[in-house]
Amino acid sequence: MTARNFIIQQLKNISSLFPEMSFKYGVNPSTGTHLIQVRPLDAYTSNEAYLKAEDEFEHSFENNYKNEEILFVSIDSTFDIAQPEFEIIGTRITNTVDDSWLESFFDTNINDSIDPTTNYALAA
Repeated sequence: MTARNFIIQQLKNISSLFPEMSFKYGVNPSTGTHLIQVRPLDAYTSNEAYLKAEDEFEHSFENNYKNEEILFVSIDSTFDIAQPEFEIIGTRITNTVDDSWLESFFDTNINDSIDPTTNYALAA
């Protein structure tokens, strides 16, 4: 398996564990270093479970591809992957808006205010 295929496979595995995260993979054309950009920044810097998974990924890569280099960078890094070879966009969106009022609104006897004799069907 090539280093590139190994990286893509590992990124898919990590993404399944951390679906809220995004990853961009590319190779630095001047050094040949494999670059992986990780987003969001707070997960990259403070998510202990992710950091452990990244560390295991990096050690596995280094053991299997001794003549290659890999570098994980954050979104605010000076390294940029202008033309990624592979990208995983996070699949989970966290709701940051407090919409708990909606739940309480719909839980209040809303059915009691509906007139059963009224036809609410829409004409096509």
